[in-house]
Amino acid sequence: MLEFSLSSLGPSEQYNLRLEHWQQERERAERRFRTLGNLRLLTGIAAVAIAAASLGPGWISAWWLLAPVVVFSGLAIVHDRVDRGRIGAARGVSYYEHALGRLTHQWIGRGNQGERFRDPKHVYADDLDLFGRGSLFELLSTARTGAGETILAGWLLALGERQEVIARQEAVRELRSRTDLREELALMGEDIRAAVDAKILAKWGEGRPIEFFKGASIAAFLLAFAAVAAFALFLAHVVSLVPFLFVVLAEIGYYMAVRDGVRHIVAGVGTPAHELQLLMLLLERLERESFESTRLKELKQALETEAKTASQQIRRLAG
Repeated sequence: MLEFSLSSLGPSEQYNLRLEHWQQERERAERRFRTLGNLRLLTGIAAVAIAAASLGPGWISAWWLLAPVVVFSGLAIVHDRVDRGRIGAARGVSYYEHALGRLTHQWIGRGNQGERFRDPKHVYADDLDLFGRGSLFELLSTARTGAGETILAGWLLALGERQEVIARQEAVRELRSRTDLREELALMGEDIRAAVDAKILAKWGEGRPIEFFKGASIAAFLLAFAAVAAFALFLAHVVSLVPFLFVVLAEIGYYMAVRDGVRHIVAGVGTPAHELQLLMLLLERLERESFESTRLKELKQALETEAKTASQQIRRLAG
């Protein structure tokens, strides 16, 4: 988040300063990402050399393998964190390049064109170029979720009540000066670009849970523990590799028993889970914000159900 006053600057000057900031952040993250990648490669090479010296001729103890494993694990954690920062900075660059493109009329072909909402039978949608390349939807839409895109398309495809339109315009006026808030909402979470229809998401959330055989979670933990223990004892020259191989066979049998349920979960959970995670992050941020306009106050109040906020309810569903 940028911590300097931009209130005296126009939109173009603000966006250019923020674009420069994110470009610098991206360059720094790219350098750190490459450096950490090289260090991970060197650590992997060191691990291979230690393994060759210990497991082959036995020149050194196999316990020396723990050193590169620990270092590699630490580097992997930091590398992943830097990668997320790198992706976030790249998203910041893209966001402000698109924002500047809108100001300079160079936005055509760069945004979401909303083709899935196009209805050739609609009375005015094609005449007014609501959807498609260079459309009004492409100009307006910065939605992060499928539900947000659907709502915007609905506003464009139907006449709004006069009071409702006035309330929206009042909300827009309040949000216009909150550049920091808009930036946070644009950059947080993964950029999945609205892949899930709201009805499909609701159907997924109301579906029956997948059930596994009794004790499946305990068996999974015991098999993982047994694998680690058997391999550690092998490295310590206490037992041969046979116990570890038996554990691997048991894990294969366990996988065969649960694979259908796991496949069903993996097939259905990927996109809805990402959409819910993004929605939760967006709602958490909005729940912390205070608003003055009537429409925004009403929307914030509507996010609370059963004495819990919407983000809390989504977190409970995700858990």
